[in-house]
Amino acid sequence: MHPVLSRRPTPREMEVLQLIWEGRSTKQIACFLGISFKTAACHRTHLMDKAGVHDLIRLMRWALAEGYVTLSTPDEVDSRITENSAPRAAIETPPTVD
Repeated sequence: MHPVLSRRPTPREMEVLQLIWEGRSTKQIACFLGISFKTAACHRTHLMDKAGVHDLIRLMRWALAEGYVTLSTPDEVDSRITENSAPRAAIETPPTVD
């Protein structure tokens, strides 16, 4: 197995993975974590390399299968974002469709 594929995500990559799972864009992830867009994109690329995939759908399937993310209700996601956002920059929340 390729050495990159055998490694677990770093703690920062786990944060990025969770935010991707929650539907955040790379720009939103960068803002939320207080990092540059390029750094957020690099974390996403490293995660995809570790998963051996080339798109976000397969990355999310891998993350769920490996137990790195769990299914949550939208309310649980919103409450985690609210609880964890105090020390970080605000997330641009996509508009809701009613």
